[in-house]
Amino acid sequence: MNDYIIEPAKIEDYESILELYNELHEVLAECNPQKFRKIEKTEILITKEYFEKALNHEVNTNFEVYKINGKTIGVVEYAVWDAYQNPGFIPCTVCVIGNIVVKKEYRNQGIGTHLFEYIKNKKCPEFDVQRIELDMEAKNINALSFYKKLGLIEDRIRFSMNV
Repeated sequence: MNDYIIEPAKIEDYESILELYNELHEVLAECNPQKFRKIEKTEILITKEYFEKALNHEVNTNFEVYKINGKTIGVVEYAVWDAYQNPGFIPCTVCVIGNIVVKKEYRNQGIGTHLFEYIKNKKCPEFDVQRIELDMEAKNINALSFYKKLGLIEDRIRFSMNV
C-alpha cells in the first residue's frame, strides 16, 4: 500500500470509524446470529461521547487509524493495563486488542497485518507490554485464520450459554 499512515484517531475520524464498526457488526451478526442481531441504520455502535472520552484518555480505550491518501480505511482498538495481579499468576502489562477492522473493499491486502504490527512493534514497547491478548467470536473463521497467521496462539477457551 502506498501513501499510508497509521496514527492516533482524531475526532474527525469518528464517522469513518463508525462505518468500519458497522461493517464489523455485519460480519459478527452473520457468523453468530444467536448473539448479534442486525442493527438499524439509526443505531450507533460507538457513541461520539465515548469516542471523545477515549481520545481524551478518560477511558482505557485507544484507537489507531490506518489512512490511505488521507482516507480512514482501517482501525485498531486496544487497551493496556497491568494484569494477573492475583497470587499464582505472573504479573505483566497486557495489550488487549478489542478490534481490528478494515473497510471491506481493502481487506486481504495486508492492512490488518500492518495495524497489528504497529501495535506490536510501536505501542507495546511504548507501554512496556509483555503480552498481547484478544477475544474473538469462535465462528469468525476469517478472523481466526488471520490471528493464527500473525502468530497468536489459542490459550484460553470461553464457554457461554443463553438461558
